[in-house]
This record gives sequence, structure tokens and C-alpha cells, in this order.
Amino acid sequence: MSNRFFAVALAVLISGRASASPFPATDVAVTPPVSHTTFRPAGVRPDVSVAGFETVGGTPTRYYVLGKSNVTSPRLVVFVPGSGCDGAFTAGTDGRAKAGPEAFALKYADQATVVALEPPGVPRQFAAPVHGLSEGCPATFLQQSDFSHLIASYKTAVDDVIASANRPIDAIMFVGVSDGAVTAAALAGEYQQTSHIVLVSGFGSDQVTGQMDDLVGSVLNAPKDAAARAAVATYASRLISIRARPSETAIWQGQSETHWASTFGKASSAEVAGLAPRVKTLLVQGGADTSWPVANFRRGLAELLVAGRSAWIQYIPCADHNLICPNDGGAPKNLAGVVDAAMQWFVKGEPSASWDRLPPSR
Repeated sequence: MSNRFFAVALAVLISGRASASPFPATDVAVTPPVSHTTFRPAGVRPDVSVAGFETVGGTPTRYYVLGKSNVTSPRLVVFVPGSGCDGAFTAGTDGRAKAGPEAFALKYADQATVVALEPPGVPRQFAAPVHGLSEGCPATFLQQSDFSHLIASYKTAVDDVIASANRPIDAIMFVGVSDGAVTAAALAGEYQQTSHIVLVSGFGSDQVTGQMDDLVGSVLNAPKDAAARAAVATYASRLISIRARPSETAIWQGQSETHWASTFGKASSAEVAGLAPRVKTLLVQGGADTSWPVANFRRGLAELLVAGRSAWIQYIPCADHNLICPNDGGAPKNLAGVVDAAMQWFVKGEPSASWDRLPPSR
């Protein structure tokens, strides 16, 4: 699953003067926790305001701030990528930059600072030759794809944004997609300012447990099926091997073994259940998603019910992992609607009428 699995071939749909820094000078000197350099990503239209930041020293990280340069809102929206090594702003073969779901939040950029994180170890504006899998990714990315590296890098970025803001940040919404759901949920727990969290196509029980459950179910449904039994044995054997000695370069299920070794047992549902009760939660799932099974989503909802936690849910029966339905013609209109509704919820406090409530209201 690519971290730009929602990638939209566009040059960001917002106009405004491009700025070298989205943080205007203020009367109060603000010292970032680490020094950083700024750059403008290639392939972005001149009338689009976006600035890239790279930290110098400490934990390496790169992130992008999108929108106008005069934002004075105390709100911050952080888009957390999923797996894969495409950068947040990849320059395609046509020379144009491509953005992910954060592009649909840009019309709210005067009401909140919009930030897109980038996985550590990805060269600036790098695009993997094979999209959706880790094959073709640079060694630097594979070496840093474990959970601890991801959290450390993303936390450095968010800390830098907060320290560099032109006024105190008192509300943060984290948006995690695909594999980024568990990372976003874990990151949300690091900040007292977290008020909202949105998890798309990645909420539920941990992926390894879900996959093993599916294989075991196949055996129980057909006890005499030798292929089903062999699949369970092969899967279990590989897990044991990865736990004992993971490889940075060996790829399994679209990720490095190092990544899997660090995420065994980590579930976005468990991370959400552990958040402060005040954190408002939106969970989005497509009924035709084959990359993130609905069964995992259902298990996660059960965990929240057991934990006594409430949430908003948007379930789209026809939607795949990218929230695209067969009749959409490939257009990400469902994703656009989800991000738009989430931003309305964050800045205006208005949940969408299309969302369901967990637990259901009486």
C-alpha cells in the first residue's frame, strides 16, 4: 500500500502568492526545537503556496506546509502518510507535482495550518518506480521504516511546526490513511492539543492478526484442504523468522521485514482506545476494500465498544481502498467529501449528517 495511495494528479487546487516560509514574523521570537531549511517543491504551479521543510541535526524529517502564508489560526491539521516511499510531493514524469488527500483541505487553509508529513529516508520528491509496494524504494527508507523511526521523525516535524507557528496551537487534527492510521493514532497520543483524529482505510485490529485469522478461518471451513493448511503453516513460519531476525531489504506483504517486526501487535483500534476521551474520532471504511478488510474494521469497532469509547463512522459499501466506487470513473470524489466534511467538523464543530454514531443512539 503506497503512502500516496490516494494520490491525486494535480498541482494543488488553491491559489495565492508562493511563500518561502508559511510562518510570518511576529513580535515574539520563536525558537524551533531544531533548525530547519526551507525549499519549494518542483513541479508546483507558481500561484500555489507550499513550502517544504527539512530539519538540520537531530532526528531527520521533512514536511510540507500548504496554503497561504498569513494563517493566524490556532488550529493545525496533520496528514500522516501510509506505507510506501513516494514522497508527499512527487514530481512525475510529466514534471508536475502530485499531492494526496491534504489537497482537499486547502480551501480551509486560512482557518487552519495544513501540514503533510513525509516518511523518513525518502529522497526529496522521490517517486518509487513500482507504486503500491516497497520494491524500488531506497535503502535509506527501508532502514527507517520501523515504527520507532516513523514516530520519532513525525514527532520532530510536528514539534517544529508548533514551535514555529505564529501563535500557540491549541487544537490538532491528525488524519491517517491506510498504514498511516496506526501511526497517526499513536502520534495523536503524544499531544495534549489533539482534539480530533480521522482514520481512513486503516482502522481496526492489527493487520498481521487479521490476515492470520482469515487463513485460520479457511482451514476451519475446509479442514481437508491441504492448500489452506499449508498457507497457515507458511505464514506462521515467516512470522517466526521475521520476529527472530528481520531483514531491512527483504520485502513481505509490501513492506520490509524490519517494518513488520516493529508493528506486530500494534493496532489502530488499540491506539484509539487509549486516547483521551475528549479526542473526537472519525473512522472511514470502504465495503469493497481488499487491502484493508472490513473484518479488521469490525473487530476494531468491537474493541471501542468494549472500551466504552464513542466515535463517528462513515461506511461506504461500494468503495475500495481508495474510497473509489465502480461508478465513480476513477475520481476520488468520496475521499474529497470525507476530507471536506472532516475539515468542517474540525473548524466549525459540525459532524456530517451522513456519519453514523458508535455506539448507536437510542
